Amino acid sequence: MRQGAEKLAIEQLPIRTIDFDNPADVAMNDRMVKLVDEMLDLHRQLAGVSLVKRGVVEWTDREIDALVYRLYGLSEDEVAVVGGG
Repeated sequence: MRQGAEKLAIEQLPIRTIDFDNPADVAMNDRMVKLVDEMLDLHRQLAGVSLVKRGVVEWTDREIDALVYRLYGLSEDEVAVVGGG
C-alpha cells in the first residue's frame, strides 16, 4: 500500500475520542485502562499457569471487548460481524 493510501485508510477509521468532561466517558475510559493493565499483567503470568487463570484472562479479554463495543455503540448484529458473538 502506498503511503498516501495508508494515510487515507487511517483517516477513515472511526476513532472515538473520550470526552473527559463527560463522567460516563471518564468512567468507561478508567475501566478500560484498568482492564488493559490487568490483561497485560495476566499475559505476562500466563506461561505454565492453570486453566482457572486462563479463564480469568479470557474473561478479562471479553470484558475489554464488551467495553469497546459499548464505547462505539455497536448493536448486537454489529458485534456479531466484528467477531464478538
